[in-house]
Amino acid sequence: MGFDLRQRGGQLILLNFAGHRSSHLRHHAHTNTEKDPDLGAKGPMAALPIKWLISNIVLLLVALPGGVNLANGLMRRLGADAASDGGEESLIAPQRWAVRVGVLAALISIPLGVVVPVVVLWIIPARLTFLYLAFFFAWLPHFPYEQTDRFHNTRITLFPGSTWILLQQDRHLIHHLYPSIPWYRYRAAHRELASLLSERGAVVAGPSSTPRERVRLR
Repeated sequence: MGFDLRQRGGQLILLNFAGHRSSHLRHHAHTNTEKDPDLGAKGPMAALPIKWLISNIVLLLVALPGGVNLANGLMRRLGADAASDGGEESLIAPQRWAVRVGVLAALISIPLGVVVPVVVLWIIPARLTFLYLAFFFAWLPHFPYEQTDRFHNTRITLFPGSTWILLQQDRHLIHHLYPSIPWYRYRAAHRELASLLSERGAVVAGPSSTPRERVRLR
């Protein structure tokens, strides 16, 4: 059995990488349509923390024996129909073992007297990572989830420090247009494609955009 660094890295944030890869590829193929598994993030920004809290319940349900169907039902109520279709074969189902590892680690840490470090330094940060990802990688670049053509289904959002804070995913449109380009070349690709993006009317906005364009979030 080979050593997959991506799978091990995913476990650090309680994520099954293989399952996420399937979901992410479907997101690229059906961005902003009813088949998009990321559509659960659609809605007002204020709803994101609530949806994130519910997602924690979803993952706990997935970890339980026979809990996938209950989790799928809750996902559908969030609007993530594409992620919850398929019963035991749904896109959320592969996350069961990643979450179980976290739950098991927390339970084992109780008799060992290290439950606080495990929860505070691992479990909570791992879950907060998903709130960060939900905002900067799902909601912000795709809001208002209305366009489906490849030059308008996401955008570039620039603000001071965004290139470093988001590891160049502030150029999320580049990621969608050319998924094979590695993240550390998005800024260079943006420079090369600037005239094409302007010609196609792609959205390049934010306080650091040139010319400066206001980010419209309503």
